[in-house]
Amino acid sequence: MKFIPNLRKPPNQNDRQSDHVDNYAAASLMTDRPSASRPVVDIVRTHAERLAQDAEERLQQRQRELAEQNSIANPPDVRIRAWEKVHALRMPGDAAHPVLDVIAHGTGLTLEQIREEQRARLALRTKRSAGQHSSEPAKSETSNSGGDTQIS
Repeated sequence: MKFIPNLRKPPNQNDRQSDHVDNYAAASLMTDRPSASRPVVDIVRTHAERLAQDAEERLQQRQRELAEQNSIANPPDVRIRAWEKVHALRMPGDAAHPVLDVIAHGTGLTLEQIREEQRARLALRTKRSAGQHSSEPAKSETSNSGGDTQIS
């Protein structure tokens, strides 16, 4: 049998601190508890399983949002806002716009209820702009500040 020499560097008695740091780091890795946002089960799961879980959570969130827009427990303004959120669109101001039928169908509201919400929003915008013009006459109202897409 052939003798194989130990090529590891012999321990240096003067360099005790680095050994201590290495031992501390190893011990802390073994004893650290996972954070509350990432339970132990998440560490074991594969990437594909995490993707599937995320897709399932997005599907459940969408189903909750769709249920909110169609729930008779919610008043018309809440249902319309839920529809706007799901579709990332704002309800048009035109009372004859063809998408109003789609909104009515998606929310379970009548066209009259949709048009009533349009009138309420118009009155609110008019009230806000009147208040803005009386206190700041030099500034004018700019485009949509909500960031949603306006259907014209």
